[in-house]
Amino acid sequence: MVVLAVDTSHPLGSVALSLDGEKGSEARFGEEGSHVVELSRTVDRLLRENGMEASGIDRVALVIGPGSFTGLRVGMSYVKGLYAGLKTDVVTIGTLELLALPLLGENKTVCAMVDASKGELYGAVYESAPGKEKQGAARALIAPQVFSPEKLLEAARPYSPLYVGNGAVRYRELLVGASGSVARPEAAQPSAAYLAAISHRLAPLPAETVSSLEPLYLRSSDAVFKPLRPVDPRGTLPLTGALLIEPLQHEHIPAVLDIEKQIFSTPWTHEMFQQEVEDPDLSRSYVATIGGAVVGYLVAWFLYDEVHLLNIAVSPRRRGQGIGRRLMKHLIELAVGEKKRIITLEVREGNVVAIQMYKSFGFAQVGLRRGYYQDDKENAVLMAVRISRIPKGR
Repeated sequence: MVVLAVDTSHPLGSVALSLDGEKGSEARFGEEGSHVVELSRTVDRLLRENGMEASGIDRVALVIGPGSFTGLRVGMSYVKGLYAGLKTDVVTIGTLELLALPLLGENKTVCAMVDASKGELYGAVYESAPGKEKQGAARALIAPQVFSPEKLLEAARPYSPLYVGNGAVRYRELLVGASGSVARPEAAQPSAAYLAAISHRLAPLPAETVSSLEPLYLRSSDAVFKPLRPVDPRGTLPLTGALLIEPLQHEHIPAVLDIEKQIFSTPWTHEMFQQEVEDPDLSRSYVATIGGAVVGYLVAWFLYDEVHLLNIAVSPRRRGQGIGRRLMKHLIELAVGEKKRIITLEVREGNVVAIQMYKSFGFAQVGLRRGYYQDDKENAVLMAVRISRIPKGR
């Protein structure tokens, strides 16, 4: 069995090939921002170097997170594309479990720590799963979740674990004197080669699970679906002048930020929008303007055959004028023009108005993440629509 393993959970991505469970060749690539370009190129190069073609891949093993929001989405979209074209088996594993597994043979317990930025860590503690049938598997003593460094150390201390991951490297000074020990720095990133070699132990996902598969984020992205602030009650302005949809430019960002701050309690920063403007390979960002004034905007990622809607907003004083629908229509036209297969998004379960608008474009619920939003534990509704099924005239 030929296995391709894919890990885009970290800034440095990696892929590996394995034949019949043997640890095979591995290749690493780029920085996080280049995953969308470099992943496909690196897989193609690895296949050529091994005298193989993509059609010879029997199984794809994917690291589903937690980790880089952008990287995880890129890796998942790529694997879904392979599955759609080749009908390979697909198996998945969490980032933290993959960090811990290679070290459990020599250590009773392992605490995997991945830097989550903002002074936080994704963390979990594992031990070897008991029983011969579970040989080579891990059992979570502390399930994957978001911690402050101090809280994770407090939770892990009774197990005296081996600490591993880029979080252990970053907070090494904090770990000095803690119970347990710290793994060597070269073990700080998950091994795609190890994943390829153990993938035969993992159960293939059913077809319906593959199609609706989403990354394991553990917390909401800074880039999406923030809680709404109360709307300014001053009423709406009349819709006068032509409504134009145009690419987001640097000079639009101050006006976009003004709308963000009116609507969202945790708005995007200037740097976030700037990054979208400067990454046209991944991001499609547009503003709706009337008479040169920004009245709405949209940000989406175009990933292989998938489009993922990240952010869409309309000025509170311009709601009810069809601006959100115009932005959605523009996104759909772009997706059709670039021959994309599906559009996905996530939305708060209580955002009934947005859900109804998405349904009018043919979106349907494909999943539910319970307690997903950290501020109030509201559920996230996962929605998707195949481009071919969008109602005519929408």
